[in-house]
Amino acid sequence: MLYFAVVIVIVSFERSSNLAAAYGIAVTGTMVLTSILSTTVARKNWHWNKYFVALILVAFLCVDVPLFSANLDKLLSGGWLPLTLGIVMFIIMTTWKSERFRLLRRMHEHGNSLEALIASLEKSPPVRVPGTAVYMSRALNVIPFALLHNLKHNKVLHERVILLTLRTEDAPYVHNVRRVQIEQLSPTFWRVVASYGWRETPNVEEVFHRCGLEGLSCRMMETSFFMSHESADPRQTSVVFAFTRQALSAVAA
Repeated sequence: MLYFAVVIVIVSFERSSNLAAAYGIAVTGTMVLTSILSTTVARKNWHWNKYFVALILVAFLCVDVPLFSANLDKLLSGGWLPLTLGIVMFIIMTTWKSERFRLLRRMHEHGNSLEALIASLEKSPPVRVPGTAVYMSRALNVIPFALLHNLKHNKVLHERVILLTLRTEDAPYVHNVRRVQIEQLSPTFWRVVASYGWRETPNVEEVFHRCGLEGLSCRMMETSFFMSHESADPRQTSVVFAFTRQALSAVAA
């Protein structure tokens, strides 16, 4: 899709000199947004003094805003392109984020208590089959849908059940000492939380290797992994979200 978008832009503007207006607004607009967003990060994530952050922001905007304003007269001669693309991408990202949060909120509201389910299963256990089952869990206190469907349709449960949550930290890297947190919820249920930095790639084999070092050993060939996929009902979502989901699916394909 990116290739076709570039071809359309090249054909529409014909010459690179015609892209000068779009380029000017794109660069100066990026400078303004970068200044605003960087000071937001400095305040919320780095906890800098608010007066110092405001002083830095004003200093940068005194340079960025005049440059951006000087290019606004080129809006009709090509400057509309980066602004249109930016607005479309902003709508797509904010709509996707809000709908995903709404979906997660409904999961929490309508989900049963994990502790209550585990207590019920330990009190009146279903048929147990040999081996270990690992259920990927997005949230710590929400029952994975794969676990519920397995109980509903198969009426069985593995001898040992591990609820695995992969968490992305704000730091780029997480030390191996803090990689895995293990909590035994009952004689047959365990919760494992694996933490990774945003520059790291989660590795399930590494997670269970760390679990083995801490006393929760698993044989990978005797372990079954279950994942559930949540999706919003298109009849209960906005038109923009439906379009966003289709667009992101096309990009991913």
